[in-house]
Amino acid sequence: MPYLISAGVDNRMIKWSVEEEQSLPIINTELAGHSAPVSSIAFFAENSMVSASLDGYVRGYNIIRDDIMKSLGKAREVKKSEVSRDRFMDVPLEPIVEMDVGMAREGAWDNVICRHKNSPIVSTWSSRRQTKGEKLVSKF
Repeated sequence: MPYLISAGVDNRMIKWSVEEEQSLPIINTELAGHSAPVSSIAFFAENSMVSASLDGYVRGYNIIRDDIMKSLGKAREVKKSEVSRDRFMDVPLEPIVEMDVGMAREGAWDNVICRHKNSPIVSTWSSRRQTKGEKLVSKF
């Protein structure tokens, strides 16, 4: 059955089902998880989708199994696990305003890239490992 996903400023993503070619879509499922407006959605693989939000989180979803959702993490300058006594700064990045996913050589490097509001920093993520990437890239 064909479907579409919509997202808005109400923090929700809605999965709509289209049962017949000439019919109006009907609400199938609400995909929850973000606490601020969703800024970008990208599909990859056959049944997978990632979303980015102004809350700074990137989340992965299985489109067929609506009960499967995974947080890939929050956009920070360092990973939460790397914050220690020597590295005590936990600096969140600006909200994510744009995202893109590429599947070529997805196993070799991070394949999700996010642009942040009013920031020269671009964050990377891995849909395969379902985690924040190792790199922060500056546009300058």
